[in-house]
Amino acid sequence: AGEATTTVLGALCAVKAEKAPDLAFRAACRHGVCGECAVRIQGRPALACVTRIAEVADRHGRVTVEPLAGLPVVRDLVVDRSAFWAAYRSAKPWLRERSDSGR
Repeated sequence: AGEATTTVLGALCAVKAEKAPDLAFRAACRHGVCGECAVRIQGRPALACVTRIAEVADRHGRVTVEPLAGLPVVRDLVVDRSAFWAAYRSAKPWLRERSDSGR
């Protein structure tokens, strides 16, 4: 792995390890599946674990990372997703057995 393959999540982990041990962000699977590392990168929502720095850096090599918009910030890049998960559960977006009435 080199600079060309460094992800935003990898950079955040390096910043936390080397410069800011109190930096708060979420990460889980590191494979673009779970969505825990979702943040705004260069102003757009993205997954930090699959977004490569080389693909999003501005012409000066800078990358702006911010918490997701529209959700209350808990700390640093961590947002409160409880309203999202409540809406998700109420929509029931998973497969269910049909009831006897066929619905």
